[in-house]
Amino acid sequence: MGQIYLIELPFLILGIIFVIKTTVFSKKSKIFIFLFLLIAPIASSLTFQAPSALRSLSLVIPLSIFIGSGIFYSFTLLKKYHKPLLFILIFGYLYSISYYIDSYFFHYAKRYPFAWQYEFDQLVPYLESQKDKYQNIYVTNKYDQPYILFLFYSKYPPQKIQFQIKLTSPDKFGFSTVLGYDNYHFDKIEWGNIPTNSLVVASDETIPIKPQKIINFPNGQPAFKIYQKL
Repeated sequence: MGQIYLIELPFLILGIIFVIKTTVFSKKSKIFIFLFLLIAPIASSLTFQAPSALRSLSLVIPLSIFIGSGIFYSFTLLKKYHKPLLFILIFGYLYSISYYIDSYFFHYAKRYPFAWQYEFDQLVPYLESQKDKYQNIYVTNKYDQPYILFLFYSKYPPQKIQFQIKLTSPDKFGFSTVLGYDNYHFDKIEWGNIPTNSLVVASDETIPIKPQKIINFPNGQPAFKIYQKL
């Protein structure tokens, strides 16, 4: 999904024209709105994860002004066609909103489960029930920074974690990630480097033995494969 509905695109263009031409907005207001439009995406553009909808969230304000102005301007231009225009507008929005709701609530989880850390709520309680049986538990770092979810779902005491966290060296962007705490280790899974008496949680890495347990995403694809290295 884009940040605006397709039905809003023509109104966005009309709105920009209207704001430039109209006397409804003062000169200072026009300068403010266009500066807002130019400044709003700067924070997002400076990050290495651009484009970022969250970091450019302030764009909602100038875009809403332009789209709202464009809808008003279209009704001004088409005075004789108010009813057909209103029908198109209502139908377009109803279709767009329905499409979005259907995509978000019914298809999103099945298409992009890896992007939202699905199944950690199943993985963590299982590992917590097994952690005392093994000297080490190695967890793949394929899904962002898993330690955050481990701390959350295990309700780990904050006062304990402060003295245990092990960090990686800063990367080229200056960020470090957590390598582990307790007997948990979060890193790329390399079977040959893992010691015995370990429980190993992998994703799609190549492991020479069969997993003892598989946790699937909502779409049925494997999220985590759990192995014993005895």
